[in-house]
Amino acid sequence: MHLHVEKGRPMLHTRFCDRFGIEHPIVNAPKGDCWAAARLAPAVFADGGLGLIGGQAAEVWPDQADWLRAEIRAVRERTARPFGVGFCPALPAGLRTRQGGYRTSSR
Repeated sequence: MHLHVEKGRPMLHTRFCDRFGIEHPIVNAPKGDCWAAARLAPAVFADGGLGLIGGQAAEVWPDQADWLRAEIRAVRERTARPFGVGFCPALPAGLRTRQGGYRTSSR
């Protein structure tokens, strides 16, 4: 990890940056279609970070695979840089607490 100066400001550069070929150790969260779809990932790339798209969209179920393929194609049309797809699997109902949160173990 080291700091370098860009536009008169110190900027953090890490091994993560080198490994993913990005300028800044910034990654957007893959929060589903309406927050981190194919529109957001290329914008994050343009500013030097790593873009991710959300891998699921509740409103298009059961056409999920077709939707995701279209999102991946849209990102590839906008950038040649690497990107990621994130998934948030549903937790079993038994892990949900009465307060609406989730337990960390199934005991």
